[in-house]
Amino acid sequence: MSYKNGNYCAFYVKEPFSTSNLGANSTKDFMYYNMLQAWKGSDKNFPFNDSHNKTYNVRDGSDWEKTLKPRLRMRLNNSKNIIFFSVQ
Repeated sequence: MSYKNGNYCAFYVKEPFSTSNLGANSTKDFMYYNMLQAWKGSDKNFPFNDSHNKTYNVRDGSDWEKTLKPRLRMRLNNSKNIIFFSVQ
């Protein structure tokens, strides 16, 4: 049995996605996710354990059924909370 201490964040990003150019392709929901990461970076006691860091990147063009779907399932299974960003 795995220890469920993660926070899984669900958000939408525009394609093509690039972490080096977040301003052009970021949506507000992804920027809020980045804010959570920044708060954790500046305060180690901030209660945010990012489930996205528990497995390899899922935006790598891999086959959905063989690679991406199992990684997402693992992230969700190891998460205590799900944070759903839906910003228009």
